[in-house]
Amino acid sequence: MLPITSGRVHRAGTTSGFAVMKLHYLLALLLFVSGLAHAAPDIEGRWQSDKAASMAFNRQHAVLAPGQLDYISQMLGNMIVEFEDGVAKLTMPAISILKDGKSTEYAGFEEKGRYIIVGEDEDTIVVKLQSSDGTATLMVYHFVSADQMWVYVPSASEAVDLHIREYFTRMK
Repeated sequence: MLPITSGRVHRAGTTSGFAVMKLHYLLALLLFVSGLAHAAPDIEGRWQSDKAASMAFNRQHAVLAPGQLDYISQMLGNMIVEFEDGVAKLTMPAISILKDGKSTEYAGFEEKGRYIIVGEDEDTIVVKLQSSDGTATLMVYHFVSADQMWVYVPSASEAVDLHIREYFTRMK
């Protein structure tokens, strides 16, 4: 016997076009809502190093001698990182640093290269940076909010983890 639905006759085990359309609409709505709830942060834009936030963390958690902490304090707050259309640009201006009572000039730099997002979740983005010399580096950006993120500062030696964070604030 064939079931009768909405005045239409259907073969057993089939679904009407309207029911299929409702199911597709419901699935699309669920995917959209779940995407909103777990949307990855947006890394595109200009980001300024945030000295105050960085030093608040580093004073409490970094593994540094007092002289190193002072040096790091002078370095932070100067870098600008830009992510736009698959291109990352890091700009560090030339600055003067006091070390042992003497002023030392730190040569700034600007580096530009391609980037791709290789992983993300609701508060983290993993970026593969390809520098102009072909070197690839993975960086993990942790988002505190839509307009603040932090990254661990790489150590000069892989054997030593100094646990230094640099926070960045989105520039408007």
